[in-house]
Amino acid sequence: MGAFTWSLSDIPLGTEDNSVYETSSCFKTKKSFAWYRFIQSGYFLAWFLMILITTNHANHWVYLTNWGEALLTTYFVLANITNICFQTEGKIHLFSPVSAIFSF
Repeated sequence: MGAFTWSLSDIPLGTEDNSVYETSSCFKTKKSFAWYRFIQSGYFLAWFLMILITTNHANHWVYLTNWGEALLTTYFVLANITNICFQTEGKIHLFSPVSAIFSF
């Protein structure tokens, strides 16, 4: 049996096509996909925050569905941020994320 070897060069970083993060087969333009991601992450974030505000349960985090909800919300927000970063790559300054959101 051979020894298992692994190196960081086995992960293809930067060689893949980055357009997979900013396009979809359902939307014709990058702008409409960006708005879809923005509305989707905003809805889930607002929904999650309202649940946290309106419930005063000390055991809110005991249930697995609440953890799944938090994980799903985190995914949608990070997918939106990834989409914004790839669509505005080289077009805006690093310290103006608000203009990045409204530049679409």
